[in-house]
Amino acid sequence: MIGRHAAELGWDEGALARQVDLLSLQRNLRVLGLFQRFGGRYAAFVPRCRALIEACANSPAGAPLREVCLKALEALSPVERVAP
Repeated sequence: MIGRHAAELGWDEGALARQVDLLSLQRNLRVLGLFQRFGGRYAAFVPRCRALIEACANSPAGAPLREVCLKALEALSPVERVAP
């Protein structure tokens, strides 16, 4: 999908993929913060959100932010799952 979009816009596919990775990293960090804050029924989504953050942080685009993101994930308190 990224390749197709880049081709339609005449952009470099690698550059667009890096931008998408960084945007995904930012978005998922924000969403994880909301899940941590609200807890309860949102706790079920925390593992997937954390996995997406780790994947983006381990991508080439996320390399400059990898250490900070992974430390932030370690510092978060685990959210207990509460039945809705």
